Amino acid sequence: MHSILLYIIDNYSILDGAKATSVIENLMSLAGLQIMRRAGGDFDAKIYEAIENRADGAAELIVLQVLQPGYIFKNMVLKPAKVVVGKKNHHSEG
Repeated sequence: MHSILLYIIDNYSILDGAKATSVIENLMSLAGLQIMRRAGGDFDAKIYEAIENRADGAAELIVLQVLQPGYIFKNMVLKPAKVVVGKKNHHSEG
């Protein structure tokens, strides 16, 4: 069942346009499905799969790019997002 839902969400925009996809994503969100497709957040190996690491051994990583979205359903990871990670920038004060 989960595989069918993931396939529909991943491919529906190709068949019927972005508006229809948005409607389906909103309905799935109401049912508890979270789609992970935004870059810029802290890397968490529990929900992301790092396909490429541009950090050169940095301890703190950030998601630079999402290659494939991931899915969480009611706090359970169905499919980790495949991402490119990099070094988290620290801005000094003063």
